Amino acid sequence: MDVLGAVFFILLPYMAGYICKNILRWKETNQIETYLIGFFFLFFLQGIVLIPCVWMGKSLKAVCNIFYGCFACIVVLCVAFLIPNIIRCLRREKKHEFVKTPRKMTERIYFLAMLLVFLLIVLRMVLALDALREDVVLETVLTTVKADSLYVMHPLTGRAMEAGMIASKKIVTLPLFYACMVKMSGLDADVLLYVIMGTISLIASYYALSLLFSRVSNVTRSKQYVFWLIYGLLILSGDYCTGVLPYQMLYRGYDGSTICFSVILPYLLYIVISWYKSECEKEKTLLSERVMYSLKIMLCFASSVVITGLGTGFLFLFMAMAVAGICCLLKSIQEVRACRES
Repeated sequence: MDVLGAVFFILLPYMAGYICKNILRWKETNQIETYLIGFFFLFFLQGIVLIPCVWMGKSLKAVCNIFYGCFACIVVLCVAFLIPNIIRCLRREKKHEFVKTPRKMTERIYFLAMLLVFLLIVLRMVLALDALREDVVLETVLTTVKADSLYVMHPLTGRAMEAGMIASKKIVTLPLFYACMVKMSGLDADVLLYVIMGTISLIASYYALSLLFSRVSNVTRSKQYVFWLIYGLLILSGDYCTGVLPYQMLYRGYDGSTICFSVILPYLLYIVISWYKSECEKEKTLLSERVMYSLKIMLCFASSVVITGLGTGFLFLFMAMAVAGICCLLKSIQEVRACRES
């Protein structure tokens, strides 16, 4: 059951993203971006569910029942969209007889090396499990599961909070979501946080940085594998300082600030650059494309609000997006001046 629960949680972001992609008819969204959209959507969904439950004083068991329904709907809708699409793809293959281009030997070598490094990172997470110290997030998860309540018991003292938790802290519901995942799957809290969520964040980080890399360079399959290989090696050997990204990815991949910095930030920059290139390369950008980019940006900011504080989430992402937007604007002005002078 533990293995099935781990596999389900790893695949859940793709199922959620696949539903969003089909409902909103984002046909140009690739598989990597589909996973990331689902990744952000799940964080946004847990905030929508948990914030009212916290204010109403619901029990953890009641919230888990709600998530059972949400996850069941995601699975059913994903299967409902997936089966017709598979049938269409099979018909196209029979009709047009597509021939898959075989991978070159160098691509296979790069892929195997990248996969080996990725597995070594996961192995390092597993081996470091007994040596890691418990933090506030883990204590909050354990306290929530034990007390069957939401933000009522203090995670460090284990006693009821007489004055209650401040409103700004109640909005950050990520530890409660982890507690629900522990309650529903029966997994150990430390395994869920340090290994499973660390692996999911690692996959999402690979994907987000890969998308950003594709906007600043002409990416081939070999280049993508090499990029993932180098990034994996940096994580594998970068635990020399607690403030650097590799350390955070190895030991705190579940943390909201780590997710904002390693996943949401590169994906947000990818959206800004993609929007800028769309406006420059096309004579007229469709309204539907602008709405699509706007919804993706709002999803990034909305998910950041419920997983970490404003200083390490929303404001940090807003400043980064503002700088990227100013750079795109200056670049546009420079190109317009060059065209006028020529």
